[in-house]
Amino acid sequence: MRKIFQIKRQRVQENEMISRRANLKSRVKEQMIFLFFILLIVIPYIMNIVYSLPSADDFSMAKHYDLSSNILMEAFRQADRMYMEWTGEWFYSFVQTLINPLVLFGYSSKMLGVELAVLFILYIGAIILCTGMIAEKILGCERTGEIYLIQLSVLLIVLNTGIYYEVYYWFIGSSYMLEITLSLVCVVLIIKYHDKQSWKSAVLLSIIGFFTCNGIMVVSLICLVYLAMFLPDVVRKQRRLYSFVPFLFCLAGGLFAVAAPGNYRRHNSLDGTGIHIGEAVKNTLYVGILHLYQNFSNELIGMLLLTIVVISYLYARKHMGKIRHTNFLRSVLFFLIVMFFVIFPVTLGYSSADMPNRMQYMINTYMALGLGYLCVDAGLIRGSYMGSRSFDERLSLLALLALFVGFYVGPLSHGSIGLTPYAQQIVCHSETAACHDEWVSVLDEIKHSKNMDVEVLRTEAASSPLL
Repeated sequence: MRKIFQIKRQRVQENEMISRRANLKSRVKEQMIFLFFILLIVIPYIMNIVYSLPSADDFSMAKHYDLSSNILMEAFRQADRMYMEWTGEWFYSFVQTLINPLVLFGYSSKMLGVELAVLFILYIGAIILCTGMIAEKILGCERTGEIYLIQLSVLLIVLNTGIYYEVYYWFIGSSYMLEITLSLVCVVLIIKYHDKQSWKSAVLLSIIGFFTCNGIMVVSLICLVYLAMFLPDVVRKQRRLYSFVPFLFCLAGGLFAVAAPGNYRRHNSLDGTGIHIGEAVKNTLYVGILHLYQNFSNELIGMLLLTIVVISYLYARKHMGKIRHTNFLRSVLFFLIVMFFVIFPVTLGYSSADMPNRMQYMINTYMALGLGYLCVDAGLIRGSYMGSRSFDERLSLLALLALFVGFYVGPLSHGSIGLTPYAQQIVCHSETAACHDEWVSVLDEIKHSKNMDVEVLRTEAASSPLL
């Protein structure tokens, strides 16, 4: 009897082991497919970024260098100068000086493009990490095919909101990409600290949060996410007030940036009549509505948002009764408040509703991430409130067919897919490479000329829509 029991137990263990191996193989397969699509999306951007050219502000920043001094000390000096004369973003000015490729490698080196490509890869990694962690938290599960599809959809949305030549292909402008990258890392750290209450997470969040919040457009997102996660727990007395220490560091980083004398000197150079809060509020609402309309009128983005809703809906139907969704109106309100405080500092500083390309990048990126979150929530809510509790596979096929038809009728049918930023990375690559080579030759001609005043003669100047 004991022998029979041992044999049965051994068979059970063998079956469990086989099942684990099968699950592991399936998971590895999903991860490899996911990585393949990430590379398919990202590589065309990198192929153009490496051909980036130095711009006027890159030379201007490099011009202030004292090459006889230590580069680290020079980075501190330049950051202090910018803080007093131009901007409160001390940390980002420090980084711009410390790794300025014009000073480190010269204007003709491809290292300018390599540095920008590294920053872009870190940015993509932060989007994938942050959206994956939030999707896991909302869906209440480990990485699954649904989460990978949501991550890919959000990434495609973010990269197709516009062509950001002032960010991806411009070294000084890349600080805005670094701001978003670090802000998403902060969101990940906030979630981890909320879940585990580790002192290591608290210290890391406090340090990274302080320097990240030197970016005036990112401080609102980080602080509002922190409050949304921790404040209800403190009110319910489930956490103590010391859990807000990292929040205070993040807030201090933002206040340090706002207090910079350079902000007010710069504003006076743009608008000497003073600061107009009422006008800034009006401009903020206008800019927010305009960007929201532009994103929704983009057929590719509209279909990708609908895809996220369908994925979340089908997941909720498949796991009926296990899905925890938030109050949708509360989520919408949170999204609107975050977007308002992302845009408001810019309209206040510029005294205008005209947004430079780099500001459009910041607004559209946060808007895309926020809309992705709302679409996940909307799909889960709709799926959870359906009457039937059984998952019908025919429903899944019908939803996929509807998406396929939608993509065909929308961005695929009349060729607008070819005008998307992703398609432009492929179509304009040869122009970008030729433009880079010609302008480097122009700079070489200037450098090697014996004259103080140099006239460069060309029948026509090379250009690229991306640079």
